[in-house]
Order: sequence, then structure tokens, then C-alpha cells
Amino acid sequence: MRALALIVLLSPARALAAPPKTADLGAQFPDAAVRNQGATGSCHIFTTVSLIEAALYRRHGLHLPLSEADLFVRKVVADPDYYDRARRAVGAGDGAASAYTFVESGSPYDDIVFALEHGVAKGATAPWSAFAARYDAYRIKRKSEIEEKRDRVVMTAGGVEQVKKDYDEIGRSEASGNSDHFAQVARANLRRVEVKIDQAHAYSLTSFRAFLDQIAGKSPAEAQALLLGDPKVLAADRASVKAMTGPFRVRKLDFKTDCKDAGAAQKAGLLAALNHGIPVTIAMELGGVKEWGQEKAKTARHAFTITGYDRDASGGVVLKSRNSWGGDNPDVPESGFCRISRVVAVLTDKE
Repeated sequence: MRALALIVLLSPARALAAPPKTADLGAQFPDAAVRNQGATGSCHIFTTVSLIEAALYRRHGLHLPLSEADLFVRKVVADPDYYDRARRAVGAGDGAASAYTFVESGSPYDDIVFALEHGVAKGATAPWSAFAARYDAYRIKRKSEIEEKRDRVVMTAGGVEQVKKDYDEIGRSEASGNSDHFAQVARANLRRVEVKIDQAHAYSLTSFRAFLDQIAGKSPAEAQALLLGDPKVLAADRASVKAMTGPFRVRKLDFKTDCKDAGAAQKAGLLAALNHGIPVTIAMELGGVKEWGQEKAKTARHAFTITGYDRDASGGVVLKSRNSWGGDNPDVPESGFCRISRVVAVLTDKE
């Protein structure tokens, strides 16, 4: 009965006399499936935004692109503990290399709850590309520099001191060549990279929140203004979107991924929503899956949107994806359903 949870949440008037053999819900979205999260671990944000956009279309007939950047900054970057938790998590792995695999993560379900409660700015007001250009100046470029220096870490205090000198040299050489405020402060923060001599004797980034505190004078509003734009315009956007999405609800189904039932429970839950015209987000383990470029990975959890399904030659269901990799949208055949750990849907007040 759990797999039918999405069905019973729909109004009786939506009951299907005969389920369709295929479903294509792509027209609910305001653009083609080409948005790109880049190197940032923000798949959970991108799929959250897509479900809300689709629900806006079903309820109001409105194709309105929303801002992943606005949600990412407020839900992830502005969390005072988020980056410290992520740093500790990657630092707990085996060997020094694990401490340099720094990837943001999150839950689409939690993101949707936050977005429906607080609203989301419009995509034109705070586009991801403009935000990423600022964020990458710290998040990606500094990460690469740290990884380059990683190989020079020696398991001695002397080795640690040498790397500290290297960071100071980087900061001095770069700070004199660029007057951009954001870049200058990022470089200043680079010199403050803390030494964490743990089991791996590795370096870790200081909290990104501490970085924001520097550039924004410890004011979250100023930090958002720097990363996103005019606070008044953002606030007006959020209020207008919240007024339209206020009655929406979010529902989730969780599944075991031991593949004992070959994904039958996941299939039932997925089709319950898709056959009623409701796209869903899925959380899926992609480790070892060649079609997703993860054939060498032991584990690779990813969240993305499902916009419908086709059938293969044997009649099996093939899910159609709306991914956040710049147009790379692999299908998900039934053989992969048992890798799905969660299905999430946004329902309007009419569903």
C-alpha cells in the first residue's frame, strides 16, 4: 500500500480508468532540459526548482523559470553549520585524498519544504550563471589549489609548515593583481586555511560561512546581496511566487534499495504520479552505471527530475529524465529502478 501513497493523495476525480502506456510531461517546464549545475553539488536544488516550476504550470498555466541560485544561497550557503558538517564528513574517509573531495549535498524534500514556506526568486532576477561566477571564484578555484598542494603534505610538522608558506605565497602574489573585492577577500581567506592534522594529516577548508562573514560584515542580508543581487527585488520575487505556491504540498516515498523485488515498489510509486500528470524527483545511486558516466565510481548518489516514460521493445518502462548536466539526460530503464531510494512529488491544491 505504501507505493500507492501518491494515488490516494490525489482527488477522486483524478482516478484513471485505464493507465496509459507512456507519459510525456515535458511541456510543463518553462525551458529545455539544458540547465547546468556545473561542479557544484546542487542537483538537489535544481530538481527542487523544476518540480515547483511544473506545479506552477499545472495550477496557473504559467511557465516561470525560478532561481536555483536564490534557493542554494539561502538553503545551503547561509546555513552556519553546513560546510563544517560537509568538511567533517569528507575528512572522515580513508586516506588524505578523501579530505579534498568537497561536494555540497542536500535533500530535495527538505529543499521543497523550505521553498514553499519562504518563496523562491525568479530566474531572471538571480540567474545561476551570474551567481556561479562569484561562487566558483572561491569554491572551485580554491579547491583546485588545495588539491594541488595536497600532494606536498608530508606526515610531519615540517611538511605542514611548508604548505602554510605555500598558501601565504599564493595570497601575496594574487592579491596585488586584482582589485575586485570578492576576489581579494577570497584570497585573504585562502591564507587562513586551517591546519587539520587528523588521521589523514590533510588540509581542510575553513567554513564557507566564515568566508561569507568576512565579505558581508557578518550580515546575511549583505551576503545575499553580494552573491545574488538587490535584496528588495529578491524579496518581492519570493513573495509573489509564495503567493502562488502557498497551497502546494510535498510528498515523498522511501524505498529499500536491496533489489530483492527488482524495483517493483519504486515502479508502482513512480507510475502513480506520472500517470496522473505529476513529474517527480528521484534520488538514485549511480555508482557503476556507465550510461551516467559513473562506471568507475563505487558510489554516486544523484537527484534529478523524471518527466515521463516510454516503453522498451519488451514493454518495460523507461523513465525520461530532466537532469542538471547541461543537456545530458540519460534514461532510466526498469533494471535500474531498485537503485532509487526516494521519490518526491509536489502537489497543487487541486491534486
